[in-house]
Amino acid sequence: MNPNILSTDLPLRTSVDRDALPYVLIYAAIGLAGVVITTINTVVQYHGAIRASKSLFTRLLNTLVHATMRWHDVTPTGNDPSVLLRSN
Repeated sequence: MNPNILSTDLPLRTSVDRDALPYVLIYAAIGLAGVVITTINTVVQYHGAIRASKSLFTRLLNTLVHATMRWHDVTPTGNDPSVLLRSN
């Protein structure tokens, strides 16, 4: 039996530890890129949703305001889209 196998005088760092550093850095870079891409995606979707909601509201308001009096006369008050404009 080799006496060096049971020895406790092993080095704290081996060449394997130093060789793993580039892989850990690549893994960290991929994770950071994922965070950046997710953040950009969220900001773009939020901005698009705000623009779309403003556009839809403006079109709805313009349609309702410029509707003919006949439409207001024929449409029952309960079905009037102006309920969407009221805030509680």
